[in-house]
Amino acid sequence: MNVDKERIERLLELFEGRELTADELNELSKIVETQPDLIEGAIQNRLVNQDTNGRNTSSVNWEEVIDAVTTIDKPQKLILHKAKNKAIKWIAAASIILIGSVGAYYYRVNTTLQRNIFAADITPGKNKATLKLSSGKIISLTDIGKGSITEDMGVSISKTEDGQIVYEANEQTDKNKIQNNTISTPSGGQWQIKLPDGTQVWLNALSSLTYPTSFNGKNERRITLSGEAYFEVSKNEQQPFIVETEKQDVKVLGTHFNVSAYADEPLVKTTLLEGSVQVTQAGNKATYILKPGEQSELSSVGIKIEEVDAEDAIAWKNGYFIFNNERQESIMQKIARWYDVEVTYADSEAKNVTYLGTVSRFENVSQVLRKFQKTGEVRFEIDGRKIIVYKAK
Repeated sequence: MNVDKERIERLLELFEGRELTADELNELSKIVETQPDLIEGAIQNRLVNQDTNGRNTSSVNWEEVIDAVTTIDKPQKLILHKAKNKAIKWIAAASIILIGSVGAYYYRVNTTLQRNIFAADITPGKNKATLKLSSGKIISLTDIGKGSITEDMGVSISKTEDGQIVYEANEQTDKNKIQNNTISTPSGGQWQIKLPDGTQVWLNALSSLTYPTSFNGKNERRITLSGEAYFEVSKNEQQPFIVETEKQDVKVLGTHFNVSAYADEPLVKTTLLEGSVQVTQAGNKATYILKPGEQSELSSVGIKIEEVDAEDAIAWKNGYFIFNNERQESIMQKIARWYDVEVTYADSEAKNVTYLGTVSRFENVSQVLRKFQKTGEVRFEIDGRKIIVYKAK
């Protein structure tokens, strides 16, 4: 996408005057993603827009915007494309863009809301899960120490020093004795597991994974997922790896991908980072092949494929939420699962406020809510483990 400096200047002028339309906002966002250096240069030029007394004549304090950009939470382990990262730092993470349900847009920071002190607070989620063995025995992985956990049908199960669960199957394991185990995370929990074939799985909050204790003697590696997980699949062309959910199957030989299949969300999303996957819709068996950087969205009307920044889909695995013009209702579903809270709405309009930004998953919930409040469009109250969402007046 090529655009001249005059057009960028015009868009920034509209930005200052709170006059951007939804289409112009989309245009500006694309320029930020594709030509971040031009945007940064244009903002720097606006810093010199001062009168002879040294006062800034612009309605936007660009120094504060840039300061907010440079002090924003930055993922330490999350690797984003350079342009997208700058886009997030300039607009999203600075919390200065907001699109309402009717496409209205304006820039506003409510300092009163920023100073709001919540009467209560809630700590973030942590590594927390249970393991259900084929015998029916349930083990709390949170409480058990490192080392050998148990042996199940000839398969050794252990916990590493960093908390990962590892399966080691004897090659002579009788395939007739192979049973299923299930690892489950509650609200406010996450976990990492290494399956018997060497596949690494990161399980998000309120999710479960059911899998055999060994894949020996099987013509496929089939596991069942509820919720969300990121997979780094060990390659084996003779044994395709299949992730089965209620509404679709994902088939791979060896690759990196993320599947989000929560029962309380309308879309099942599969995002490919590396390799190739085949997504098959349950029922009509419609099949699609994803390429790296593509995401399939399964809804009631079928499957849609689109190009995305695949790293956004696994931000949760690296300790961050990334919201890309996401509705407050969808955002608060993620907050509810990770902080183990109930969310209610005092004003239904608050559900449709959208947010573009990056938030650490390891801050107390009050710090996260304060960032949303900086838009000036919503405010929150914490009552025990309940968060009440209001539309700011």
